[in-house]
Amino acid sequence: MPFILAFRNLVHDKTRLAATLAGLTFAVFLVGVQLGLYLGVRKIITDMIDHTAAQLWIVPFGTQSIEDSFPLLGDHERHEALATPGVEHVMPLVVSFADWDRPDGGITHVVVVGSDAEDGALAPWNLRSGDWTDIKTFKGVGVDRTYLSALGVTGIGSRAGIDFGPQSHSLRVKALTEGIRSFTQAPYVFTTNARAREFFGVPEDKSTFLLVKAAPGADSARVQQEIAARLPDLEVLTSTEFRRRSISHWMFRTGVGLALIFGTILGVVIGAVIEAQTLYSAALDHIKEFAVLRMLGSSAAYVYRIILVQASLISLAGFTLGALLVALVDRLSQQTALPMVVPPSLFLAMLIVSLAIGAFSTIIAVVKVLRVDPAAVLMR
Repeated sequence: MPFILAFRNLVHDKTRLAATLAGLTFAVFLVGVQLGLYLGVRKIITDMIDHTAAQLWIVPFGTQSIEDSFPLLGDHERHEALATPGVEHVMPLVVSFADWDRPDGGITHVVVVGSDAEDGALAPWNLRSGDWTDIKTFKGVGVDRTYLSALGVTGIGSRAGIDFGPQSHSLRVKALTEGIRSFTQAPYVFTTNARAREFFGVPEDKSTFLLVKAAPGADSARVQQEIAARLPDLEVLTSTEFRRRSISHWMFRTGVGLALIFGTILGVVIGAVIEAQTLYSAALDHIKEFAVLRMLGSSAAYVYRIILVQASLISLAGFTLGALLVALVDRLSQQTALPMVVPPSLFLAMLIVSLAIGAFSTIIAVVKVLRVDPAAVLMR
C-alpha cells in the first residue's frame, strides 16, 4: 500500500512530476560530469607513472612530476643503484620539453619520452598503428592520435622535426597510440633513450630518472632505504609516493588544478542543493495528502514509509536519467584532450547519495505536518 500511494502521489500531476524529474536529472548530471572530469585529470597526471613496472623512482631533489626535470643522472648513480642488494634492474628514462616543428611551419611544445622498452621501462601503450619495433627504426617516434592536428601531421609516415635549443632534428611518425593524454596539453612523443639524448644533446650516460625494479621477494622498503643511503643527493620515491606528489603538484599548486577542484566542489554542492530543494518542494506539494492520512488515523511511521518510498522512486528515476546522460558525455569525451573517468563505483556512490538526499529532504518537508493539527493544514 505505501508503494501504491507514493506512486499515485507522483503521477497525479504529470507536469509537476516532469519538472521534478528535470531538476533531479540536471543535478545528477552536473555532479557526475564534474566528478568524472576530476577523476579524468587525476588519471592523466599519473598515467605515465602507472604504466611502468618499476617499484622505485630515483629523481633529482625537488622533482614534482615526470615533466619536471632534465637529464642529470649518470652512470655513477645507475651503478650504485644496481649494486644495491635486492635490485633486479635499473632502467634509465629521458624526459624533457622540446619544440615540435610542424610541417606547416608552426611550433608545438611537446614532452619527449625516451626509454628502452626492452628493459621493461616506460613504453607507449594502447598502440593502434605501429609498434615499438617501428619506433626504434631510423628517426622514428610515436604520438597519440588525439594530438595529430596539434602536431600538424596526418599519421604514420608523417615527417616533422624536434628543436631543443640551437639543435634541430628531423623525425618520422612510426606509431600511433590511443588515449595517452597530457595534463599540460604538451603531447607526449615516445622514442628511444638514444634518440632522446640526441634530441637534447646530452651524453650517452645521462638520464632524467632511474626506474628501479626490485628482485622477486625483495623488500622494496629496505631497497629504497639502501639506495637512498648510497645516493644522498637524490630522492628515492616509491611509485605511490611519486603519484601522490604529482597529483599534489598539478592539482593543488597550479591555477588550473585549483580551478578544477573548486569547480568540482561547487558542482557537487550545487547539484546536492538542487536535488534537495527539488524534492523538498515536491514533498510540500503533497502536504494535504499526508494530512488526510493523519486525520484517517495513519501512524507517523506509516506516513514516513510513504514519504521514503516516494522519495526513493523519484530519486531513482532522476538518477537513472542523469546517469544515462553522464554515460553519454563520458563516451563522447574519450575522443577529446580531457576524457572523463566514470567507473561503476562512481555511479553507485552517486545513487546512494541521491537516495539519501531525497529521503532527508522529503522527511524535513513533511515533518512539520506531523507536528501540527491536520485539520489546520487542510483549511489552508
